[in-house]
Amino acid sequence: MADLAEHKAQVLRSVVEAAPDKVVRNLELALAADPGGSLGAVRAMVEAESRERLMRNIVLAPVAPLCVGAFSDGRQAFPVSVLTSLWRGLKALDAERVREAMLACRPWENGEGSADLLDGLCAIAAEHVRARDPAPFAAAAEACDAAQPDGAARLAASLDLAPIARRALVKLPDWISRMTDERKAAVRLAYRDACLVADDAGPRFFDMLAAHLAEPWLILRIISAAMDRPSERYVASSEMAGFAERAMTDVERRLNTVRVFDTTGGPPAGQTAGQTVLIVAEAIAEMEDAFELNKEAPWGKRVCEQKQSLAAVVEKRLKEIDGLTNMAVPTVSVRTTGRLFKTLPKLTDEPSPPAIEKVLSLLAFAEEIRPAAGRAGFGAVRTKVLEKLHARLDDYVEELLDLLRHGEAEDPERVQAFLGVAADIYAMAKDEKAGQIVRRRAAAA
Repeated sequence: MADLAEHKAQVLRSVVEAAPDKVVRNLELALAADPGGSLGAVRAMVEAESRERLMRNIVLAPVAPLCVGAFSDGRQAFPVSVLTSLWRGLKALDAERVREAMLACRPWENGEGSADLLDGLCAIAAEHVRARDPAPFAAAAEACDAAQPDGAARLAASLDLAPIARRALVKLPDWISRMTDERKAAVRLAYRDACLVADDAGPRFFDMLAAHLAEPWLILRIISAAMDRPSERYVASSEMAGFAERAMTDVERRLNTVRVFDTTGGPPAGQTAGQTVLIVAEAIAEMEDAFELNKEAPWGKRVCEQKQSLAAVVEKRLKEIDGLTNMAVPTVSVRTTGRLFKTLPKLTDEPSPPAIEKVLSLLAFAEEIRPAAGRAGFGAVRTKVLEKLHARLDDYVEELLDLLRHGEAEDPERVQAFLGVAADIYAMAKDEKAGQIVRRRAAAA
């Protein structure tokens, strides 16, 4: 840090220490691109902070994902500053033990070695959060209490569970991927051990595991294993009821985002909405698999209604494709003979970019939801809509190509432009190869 004045270095160090993990990682990546530049001292500081946080997050892994301020679904969480305060307090209390634990992090992260040192530090943190001494632990306790009633006590209780949670986290990917009888037994053992720590430790233990999952409702299969796939009535009257209630509320929230997603966002918006549909379908299936639901009982009825709502919402969005396609590749009905009419491309106006973006958005949506279409109840509508679209595009493209081949196009450039639009729609509705075929035929016409 020789090329930085000490007071400037201290200011910069404070800024880096206060920055969120994501910001520190981005800074590290940005500065790595200039290894020999004038910011060498800054780069070294950021790299050191990044290494420190990696070790901190391993030592405090059982509670680290809980320190996010708040979860949108109301799950247990602690202020972001708590993680920094705990780490600072541990280093102030016993820097040597922290160094030893940091050396033990790598083997433990790779599935080797012992976690005793790491768990020991969590136990120390719990003790000093309760004592509110020294200052960093007092700051953590005060921040937790300011965020929620008995926040400091909740934090300390979570740290008490660190040894059990840490070992469960190693097995968590296996438990989530496939639940065998052996794994069910391991879940039940971990749950039993957690309940021995404190009477109310069961829900807290599952909250800690859920914070490490990509989707918090995945914890339902762990709870189901621990309770041997209980009935809805049993779970609804237990301390685990909140997990199922949150999962169902999350499904309804996500359903609404699909219901109102804005097609002007083009394919990215459609893909995002489609991914949400897949998550909703999986969450509903998870709820059905985790518990014995009764269609006449509150949860069973609610899940059944959610399945119906999912199909209805998706089908409504899919049916918008026809009208938007008519705006992107407009047609006009022309009388041929007698009562016979023929549908021809309408070429009075230039292609409409907003209309094109909207139909491409919905086609991206239709493609994204394909894996869930059959089991979620909207497969037939999806197939029907796309088959109608394919037939429409086939006729539309052939009519445009005929105009070019026979020299009947009043504005060949506009015809080519609409062929380009049709090719883009083909590529999204079928595959890229289909779009390329249309483009090659247009170029040769």
